Amino acid sequence: MNSLDNTGNREIRIFLSSTFSDMQEERNYLTKKIFPRITEICEKRQIRFSVLDLRWGITEEESRTGKVIEICMDEIKRTKPYFIGLLGGRYGWIPTEEETVRNRHLTEKYPWIPEYMKAGCSITEIEMQFAALKETENIEAFFFLRDMDSVPARFREKEGSPEMEKLGQLRSKVLEQSSKGRCTADTYRDMSGLGRVVQERLLAMIDSRFPENEKPDSFDAILQRQAFRRAQLRTNYIDNGWKRSFGLEYAFKSASVIFVSGEKGIGKSALLANWHPEDEAVEGDGTKWHIIRTDVDDTVKDLVWLSETFKNQLKLIDPSLPDLDGETETSVPDFAGKCSENVVWIIDGLEKIVTESFGNFGFLFSMPQNAKVVIAGNTDFINRISGYAKVGSRTVHVKPLEENEIIRILKER
Repeated sequence: MNSLDNTGNREIRIFLSSTFSDMQEERNYLTKKIFPRITEICEKRQIRFSVLDLRWGITEEESRTGKVIEICMDEIKRTKPYFIGLLGGRYGWIPTEEETVRNRHLTEKYPWIPEYMKAGCSITEIEMQFAALKETENIEAFFFLRDMDSVPARFREKEGSPEMEKLGQLRSKVLEQSSKGRCTADTYRDMSGLGRVVQERLLAMIDSRFPENEKPDSFDAILQRQAFRRAQLRTNYIDNGWKRSFGLEYAFKSASVIFVSGEKGIGKSALLANWHPEDEAVEGDGTKWHIIRTDVDDTVKDLVWLSETFKNQLKLIDPSLPDLDGETETSVPDFAGKCSENVVWIIDGLEKIVTESFGNFGFLFSMPQNAKVVIAGNTDFINRISGYAKVGSRTVHVKPLEENEIIRILKER
């Protein structure tokens, strides 16, 4: 099973769920010893690997708010199908209805949560139920259960308590789902044992999705490499809102050709990579646009490669399109017009393509109504090429963030 989608995305982002204070040693061990090894292996295969642990860096008291519960549910949804669950001798914090109503959006977005509240479920069980145990679609869920005999006494629920009974029922549910092949469940006694089984499970999953000796064809290889580069640009991205992403959003809603202009190193590529990273944009009237991204580099280096890459990506969005037959770039508008979906084609670094005349870029400005084009380049190039665009184009000028803006944004994070 390969995780390559129509964007060439190669990313594994896993949500890590556990109870709080009793699992700090496990989370620390995995974060410092195991996950860095997995990350290194993934990078060699151009896979972006990350683990989201929302309990890292916050106190137990801070975690007991409706807002944090909402964030957990949102992140589980975003990281699906990947999930890791750790269970020891604690059942975890049981939220009350009073605590959850502090955030009215929680039950509006997840109307099934009150049912679990009434049943007295812990936030840990709610996470595990939502991510894996009640899931019916394909998932990659891995549970690791500490052998109860090895759990320190201070980290065990009291024998005969309601919490101990619920913990036993939760562990049984995990084992039941594992027996059905819906997830995996491994036991461990110490940190080295946990690290070994976690590493084995994750590497097996990675090998099945992204084989080490996988040899993608040239088109897939291009998508994979470019998607990996964009994933890196999405790390620690800083945006001051109005001057950057909002400006691009405004231009998108009012023009069919958008130019993104700025000096080298100013952040144009990062802006484009972080603009609708889900590769879909929806207008106010509900019109949906699929986003196709092409970076001009040492493989996409001329107009033929540029055109063929775009048409191949179009076929991933609409498989009913006719087979490619080696037509020239002038056929791109006609080919896009046959697509049943609306598309936005983002081209980053167009100035790297050497051509005898800027007029050879003219096909980019003759696209049908169901296609928009976003072109990013240095200021001089955009000033020259924009003269060939039809009426209705807009230019977004990317300027450097001022020091006070960077400080403000970092404080708000």
